[in-house]
Amino acid sequence: MSLQGILFYTLRALLFAFGLLIVYSVVQKFRNKKISIPVVLSIFYLGALIEITVIRGGINPFGIRGQWQMEPLVWTIYQLRGGLWTFLYPSLGNIIWFIPMGILLGRKFKFLSTILLAGLISFSIEFLQWIFNNGISDIDDIIFNVMGAIIGYIIYYMIINRKRSKS
Repeated sequence: MSLQGILFYTLRALLFAFGLLIVYSVVQKFRNKKISIPVVLSIFYLGALIEITVIRGGINPFGIRGQWQMEPLVWTIYQLRGGLWTFLYPSLGNIIWFIPMGILLGRKFKFLSTILLAGLISFSIEFLQWIFNNGISDIDDIIFNVMGAIIGYIIYYMIINRKRSKS
């Protein structure tokens, strides 16, 4: 994907996330509830993640579905043959998009639970891509997403330990 394409998808994801945030804010206002910064950031991130991974190409539940690519790293190695960018864009993208997931889940869960939940969320995204016919459902995406969640958890854990050691 070109830089222009990435910017377009990013803008769409941000607009979608901002729209979700507005709806959430209105609902909270009617409920006379306060809005916390972590919740706002979580909604914004999850909205952008849903747009960029599930809704991105539109929803077409009636078309012929492709098959799941379940052999680990087959598609990734194939992409590597297409050049560095063809390899880095999906691999690093999947890792980077799930770093915040590891941070968010790490706030509430221990390491193993965080990784299992991140894997389940990633699997759900792949399943929805398959249902909506708007992406290639690939085990590599799940692997890279979980790697991103592990990195996010480690970042969160390092921040927590740094705060505790300063106290």
